[in-house]
Amino acid sequence: LDNSKPVIGMSRLHNDIKISGRTTREMVSKGVDLGSALRDSSNNFGGQGGGHDIAAGAMIPFESKDNFLHLVNEMVEYQLSND
Repeated sequence: LDNSKPVIGMSRLHNDIKISGRTTREMVSKGVDLGSALRDSSNNFGGQGGGHDIAAGAMIPFESKDNFLHLVNEMVEYQLSND
């Protein structure tokens, strides 16, 4: 795995997607906060999420998967560029 990027795992649960994210302490020291990114992204799609800077989770509607991933990616890029 590329440890310069967070890892996001997904599992379909009927009409929802359960998401689990992990990153490294090095990424956290550079500004990544997965709890914030997953919480804010999931809220945009009627889901819920949160957790810690290094480990977090979320639940979103299945049909929002691609848009959710795009938004999480943008949020992590923003966190890294504004540290």
